[in-house]
Amino acid sequence: LELVNRVDEAFDEVEIVYAKSWGSFQHYGNADRDIRTRAIYRDEWIVDAGNMQRANDAIFMHCLPVRRNVIVSDAVIDSANSVVIDEAENRLHVQKAIMAKLIK
Repeated sequence: LELVNRVDEAFDEVEIVYAKSWGSFQHYGNADRDIRTRAIYRDEWIVDAGNMQRANDAIFMHCLPVRRNVIVSDAVIDSANSVVIDEAENRLHVQKAIMAKLIK
């Protein structure tokens, strides 16, 4: 596992791309300011087909819900390499198992 802060390093030779966008505590409660701050990085950091081509036929993951064409392009999330629906289904089964354990 490696965390990077530069997009030119983020996609090189990876096998899994797990995209997650975090809200800014600095701009919490001020959506307009948060949107303006994120706009600077939007085109650079979106997971799109061009970035995924740099990866090693990578799998795309996201915990959902996702903002299409903001965090990830439609082409990537709808591709055969996207496992977001399987990931969501697995999460549902885990949540059900936890609930069953808690009510015993």
